[in-house]
This record gives sequence, structure tokens and C-alpha cells, in this order.
Amino acid sequence: TRNRRGFILGKGTATVNDQPIVTIEKLLIYQAE
Repeated sequence: TRNRRGFILGKGTATVNDQPIVTIEKLLIYQAE
């Protein structure tokens, strides 16, 4: 599932001050997009 910003939503995912805070696993997936 994605939010309107296109960030991966799931386990270990959050946003702080509109900055993406994700786990390495999720970050790799996000960058692959």
C-alpha cells in the first residue's frame, strides 16, 4: 500500500516532519521504484 507521496507503507515505516523514516528493507524497495 502507498500513500499519496508514494512512500511504501508497512512494518517499520513512518514519517517525521514529512521525512520518510523506513527500515533498510523498505528503503531498498522505495529506491527500486
